[in-house]
Amino acid sequence: MDQFLYSVYTVTFIVLTAWSFRVWQQSKSIGTLMMVLVNAAMIYENGILALGVLIGHGALLEALSWGRFIGYAVFPAFLVITGLDLAKRSGAKFAANRNVWMGAWVFVFALIAFALLVEVIGRQLEPRELNGVIRYMWVNKGVPPLSVILMNMSLIGMGVVVWRKAHSPILLLGSTFLLVGDGIAAGRYVLGSGIELCFMVALLAAEIWMLRHDLAPQARLQTRAVGD
Repeated sequence: MDQFLYSVYTVTFIVLTAWSFRVWQQSKSIGTLMMVLVNAAMIYENGILALGVLIGHGALLEALSWGRFIGYAVFPAFLVITGLDLAKRSGAKFAANRNVWMGAWVFVFALIAFALLVEVIGRQLEPRELNGVIRYMWVNKGVPPLSVILMNMSLIGMGVVVWRKAHSPILLLGSTFLLVGDGIAAGRYVLGSGIELCFMVALLAAEIWMLRHDLAPQARLQTRAVGD
C-alpha cells in the first residue's frame, strides 16, 4: 500500500511541478520559481521510494538515496523566499526592503549549511524494508529536521502578514497544517509525505490566488499618491 501511495505522490508532484511552472511563466516571480524547484525535488524524493522495490537494495539505490537526503536538506529552505515574495506581493512594505531580502537569502543558506552539516554529513545509511517499501534510512535517528521546522515557522510568519495585508489565509493555514501534521506523522513516513504534498498544494493555491489578486502594484500606486 505504501509503495502505491508513493507512486501516487510522484505522479501528483509531476502535475504540481508542471502547474507551478505555468504559474511562474505568468508571475515571473522568484518565489514561484523556488516552489517549482521544491516540487521537482519532491518528484525525486517520492520517485525513489516508489521505485525502490524494482531497484532493490544495493549500491545504486544507496547512491540514489543519498541524493534524496541531500535534496531534502537543501531544497525546502528555498521556500523561505517563496513566503517573503508572497508577503511582498501582498503589499507588505518591509518585504520590499533590499536588506530584508539579503537577510532572507543569508537565512536560507544558513539553513542549508546547518542541515547538511548536522543532518547529513558524517551519517550512515542502512537498507530497510518498511510496509513493502525498499529504502535506505539513517543508521541512527539523529536530530529532528530543525532546518525544515525553522523554514516552516518563517512561512507561518509570512502567512500572518499575507492574511492581514491580502486577506488570504491560504499560506497561514497550509504552513500551520504542515507544522502540526509533521508532528502527528512522526515515524509514519508515508503519512508525512502525504502531508508535505497537501502543503505544496496549498502553497500553489496561495501563489495562484496572489497572481489573480496581486496587490503590490496597487500598494505602489497608493504610495505614489501619498507622495504627490
